Amino acid sequence: MSSGYQRILINLHILALLFCVIFEFQPREPESLTELLVNQCEFDTQHLCPECFASSAVNCGHLANLVNIDPWNQLTCRYNPHGVSYGLLSSGKKAVIKKLNKNRAIEALRDAVCDELGTSHSNCKFKSDENVLKVLRRKVLAQELEGCIICPSKNEKALHRLLDEFKGTELLKLILLQINVQPLLLELFDGHGFPVPTVIFQGGFQLLESFDGDAVVNFYDSSLNTRLRIAKELIQASFRFTEGIKGFR
Repeated sequence: MSSGYQRILINLHILALLFCVIFEFQPREPESLTELLVNQCEFDTQHLCPECFASSAVNCGHLANLVNIDPWNQLTCRYNPHGVSYGLLSSGKKAVIKKLNKNRAIEALRDAVCDELGTSHSNCKFKSDENVLKVLRRKVLAQELEGCIICPSKNEKALHRLLDEFKGTELLKLILLQINVQPLLLELFDGHGFPVPTVIFQGGFQLLESFDGDAVVNFYDSSLNTRLRIAKELIQASFRFTEGIKGFR
C-alpha cells in the first residue's frame, strides 16, 4: 500500500472521528417547539435574571400544558425577527406568543449596567441591590421609552408612582420599561374595559396572550360597512387611551 493511499485513509479516519465527536456533544434539539418555549422560560428565570422572578411565581412547565405550536408556524416561532408567533391553547383557541428579549436586548442592558458599575462581563449579573437599581432608574429616566412616557419627565417620584402600580420585583419592572413595556401596560389596563389582549401566562421574558382578531391591514379591502365599524371602534379606543387610568396615559 502506497504512503499516499495510507495518508488518505488516515485523513478519512480522522474526519470520521471528528464527525462522531461533533454529533456526540452537539446540543440536543428540543423535541417540540413547545419544549423550546419551556427551555427559554427556564433559561430566563434560572440564568438570565433569577432575581427578576420569585421562584414560586413561575412554573415554566405550565407552558407545555397551555399551548401547542402549529406546524405551519414552526419557522416563525424559531426565527421571527419581530419575536411574535402563534399557537393553540388546549381549549383550541388561538394565542399570541411574544418574545420580549429581542436581539438579546436584556443581555446588552445587563452589560451596560455592569460597565457603569465597573463589573467585568464574566461576573456580570442582574441583582436586586440598590447600586444596580439606581443605574436602571437613571437609564429609564434618561432615555425615551418605547410605548411609555413618564410625566413629568425625568421625575423620580413619577417613576416610583408608576412602578407602584405593578406587581413583581422592581428589578423586573425597570428592565421591562426599557426593553418592552407591554406586559406592564396590559397589567395596568386589566379589568378596566380597555380594548387590549389578556395576558394568559408570562414565562420569563415570554408573553402568552389572547388572540383578539387579525391586524387592521387585513381589512383594507373589506366592505365599506366593515371599515366604518372598525373606524368607529378605533376612535372609541383612542378616547379611552387619551383619558388614561390612574393618571397614566
